[in-house]
Amino acid sequence: MDQANNDYTADSAHAPTPKAELQESTIPTVTAPMHLPPSAPDDATYTESFVRLCAQHAANRQAVMDSPLDPEDSPNWPAYTATHDAISGARPRNLPELAAKARAAKAETFIELGKEDPTNGAALDWAWQLVNDLIRLGGEAV
Repeated sequence: MDQANNDYTADSAHAPTPKAELQESTIPTVTAPMHLPPSAPDDATYTESFVRLCAQHAANRQAVMDSPLDPEDSPNWPAYTATHDAISGARPRNLPELAAKARAAKAETFIELGKEDPTNGAALDWAWQLVNDLIRLGGEAV
């Protein structure tokens, strides 16, 4: 079993930790979809969109972390919050969607120096949502 290396700070549960040593000129501007397409429960297009959204969220988060600015001052903050909000509001309905959301939650745990903090960002909230999503997929009301 993997051991998480936790490095807690007063702000670690609220926002990604920025890397101050990077130059502002190296900050990529990352864009992401603001919402998911409407779909039927078995719509493969929705699943593909959700998987891409979750992958984009991990990239958006990394871009915010790589910024020398405070996270909320990063030019990538709007894209990060857009994908964050879309994932938070989505309810996965199949294994690929559950796995995508789990990867996005895992990306939220990464902090500076390759360490993990499971209370960082939305990781803990999304982990609990995944518990409820699994129960829902089993046919029970949550």
